[in-house]
Amino acid sequence: MNTTLEQERAKFALEKVKDWEKKDSEEYYRYIVQLPVMIRNNGLGQSLAFLLAKKKPSCEDIYGAIEEWLVNKRKIYKNVGNDNKTSLIELLIKGDRIQYSHAQQETLTFFNWLKIFADAFLKKEFLKKENE
Repeated sequence: MNTTLEQERAKFALEKVKDWEKKDSEEYYRYIVQLPVMIRNNGLGQSLAFLLAKKKPSCEDIYGAIEEWLVNKRKIYKNVGNDNKTSLIELLIKGDRIQYSHAQQETLTFFNWLKIFADAFLKKEFLKKENE
């Protein structure tokens, strides 16, 4: 069955949000909402560095989802090296301007779907807590 790129983005985003629904959904939701603004203001590289610096499970998971999408699914960056363990941040730094721009735009487009599903599945959990 042939699927569109938009369907692939939606499917992958839904899988991630459903995984995160079992965890601290409020924290995931807040980062999913904040990150696109950070990317637009500071760039993808600095935004990813922010996630790495936080050292929180939610930030690591979101970073991992972006990395998986850009490297494994969309193949914007080839995971080079003998061990295939070059991190996304390293690939961004070593890549060219066109790849960087493509990766940034693809991440923002991916986050459109993450935000939609986060609104549907993550937001409700902590809103219930606030209303109790």
